[in-house]
Amino acid sequence: MDGTDSLTVGVPGSYGGRNVGDEAILTALLDRLRAGRPDARFVVFSRDPRHTRSVHPDVEAVAWEGVCREDVSEHLRRLSVLVLGGGGILYDTEARRYLRMARTAQNLGVPVFTYAVGAGPLTDETDCAWVRTVLSDAIEVTVRDEESKLVLEEAGLTRPISVTADPALLLEPGDRGTALLRA
Repeated sequence: MDGTDSLTVGVPGSYGGRNVGDEAILTALLDRLRAGRPDARFVVFSRDPRHTRSVHPDVEAVAWEGVCREDVSEHLRRLSVLVLGGGGILYDTEARRYLRMARTAQNLGVPVFTYAVGAGPLTDETDCAWVRTVLSDAIEVTVRDEESKLVLEEAGLTRPISVTADPALLLEPGDRGTALLRA
């Protein structure tokens, strides 16, 4: 994709739940992506879209929990890429919820990239199968620590996995944290 193409980035995660750590990850992720592509548009798949819009008024926030696949697919079809993560989202009973959305995106021709995800514990065979199937087809898999890499390898993922820093470590000093704490 060259600089003249419009870029729409989907970002699903545990956002909108008013967890300060998750919100810090989202803020850092958006800041990092904007630094590389200031013209990018963002669709954040949120647990509470109204809250997400209040903290990030320049993004489109949409609900994804409790929403049927067809409704989520309408949003996924508009994306240039789906960035899964960061945060600890790949663990027993929860991984398949995130990976189901990623697989739907892949089936619609939308590339999926994992960004500094945390993994584990991951022992449920259904969740491990989702990891192997979906992440094998991701354009890149990055995790936030060596332990998460080991967890994904033990789940049977055989493709290369890169270790990077937790996105929250990339936050620039400022007063946005105060607003997050108040919310």
